[in-house]
Amino acid sequence: MNAVTAQNNAFYPSNKAITQSIPAQLAILFLAILILLASLFNPVWAGPGYNHGDEAPAAATGSASPRVTAHSDLIELVGMVQGNELKIYLDRYATNEPVTDAKIGVETGSIKGIA
Repeated sequence: MNAVTAQNNAFYPSNKAITQSIPAQLAILFLAILILLASLFNPVWAGPGYNHGDEAPAAATGSASPRVTAHSDLIELVGMVQGNELKIYLDRYATNEPVTDAKIGVETGSIKGIA
């Protein structure tokens, strides 16, 4: 037995290439068909937001009013301008329960007041 035959016997003990056996050929064929079917029934296309075209970004919709927010571990304050009024909401930060008996000092420019 020469060196080439001994080397081939190490990889192919039956002296047949792996692709020459019927079960191996069927397995390879089955795998190829499976990959083909998977690509046909589950195509991969870019979804919304992944287009690289020259589309303009979507404009924000709805009516937004100027607002200010602040919070600590205990309370949260939200102030919103509605018309010509400033509405201030104060609640407990953990439970979102309104704080109804608080006095809040407001100052903007030369205008000062208690809310």
